[in-house]
Amino acid sequence: MRPDKVVVRFLNGTTLKGQTNNFYPEKATFHLVTLDGLIKKIDLEEVKAIFFVHYYEGDGSRMDHYNDVIAGSGRIIKVTFIDGERIIGFVQDYSPESNGFFIVPADPENNNKRVFILRSSVAGIEFREALFDEKQFIKRDILKG
Repeated sequence: MRPDKVVVRFLNGTTLKGQTNNFYPEKATFHLVTLDGLIKKIDLEEVKAIFFVHYYEGDGSRMDHYNDVIAGSGRIIKVTFIDGERIIGFVQDYSPESNGFFIVPADPENNNKRVFILRSSVAGIEFREALFDEKQFIKRDILKG
């Protein structure tokens, strides 16, 4: 099994980058091999979100584009984190009772393949029938460093 490249953002504002091949949403912990080769046990209670990425370095100045509709992607969701950060994407399996959920970013050119968001890090969730037309472009600070 090929490990996933991930960026783990914690509730305390810190970030770790590395690889994992044992993340399962229903488990309380997983292991991360950091970029410097250390193995860290990650407790989901401390995590804001886990970003499954193409590249470790994101472009904080890049503007996301939400003009495309991805067939079969699920419901459109806007998540606002407790720290004010926002992300817009598609969710297929959302349950208010779960400890978290996956979204796929609405911009197909985004560095994130998918994001697992912990419910404890969420301040608000908004569902829409169409992409967020009041702002076609939203600057995000995800993966600045």
